[in-house]
Amino acid sequence: MELNRNIVQARVEEKLTKACLSAIVTETFMKALPLTQSEVAQESAKYGAFVTQVMNALHSETMLKNALESNAGDPMAMKWLNRINDVVKSVVQPAATRIANEAISSGNDNLKDVVDNAAFTEEEMKKFIEKGKDLTTADVAEVIKDKVVDTIKSEKQAFDEADALQKDIVQTLAETVEKSDIEKKMDNVDNQ
Repeated sequence: MELNRNIVQARVEEKLTKACLSAIVTETFMKALPLTQSEVAQESAKYGAFVTQVMNALHSETMLKNALESNAGDPMAMKWLNRINDVVKSVVQPAATRIANEAISSGNDNLKDVVDNAAFTEEEMKKFIEKGKDLTTADVAEVIKDKVVDTIKSEKQAFDEADALQKDIVQTLAETVEKSDIEKKMDNVDNQ
């Protein structure tokens, strides 16, 4: 039974996209660590394994799509995410097409084998690395900084609102107690 080219291509794209996103996240994570490059290099296998676990837990194959959808209102995040998307697609789609064509033309009818053995050529890997150089951690830092500033502003606003409410409650209680004291004094005057 011959493989369906569209299914092969979709499954290979999913695998290669996951690999590219993992590489980008790993590189960004390791560059953002507050350690020297030699310290990072000594433990790079551990950091890579950590990021791979996180990426698998987050279902990295759909992570970029979900991030694009959920950050539609954030221009800085969208700029960064679209750049990642462009880099990944520009390398993954041609590679997946090549792999699907090779599998069909060779008569391979085992989808699992095709997907398991799917990999970038050396030239495709060089292209990915070259395009990936445009993705800098400074961009990520700007997005994170904006998110942190927005969070701090929201927390300050919530604190100010809670503080104003608390002051209003205290003032209302004080007025109520004061009225109650006046009423008691008036009752005492009337009883005498």
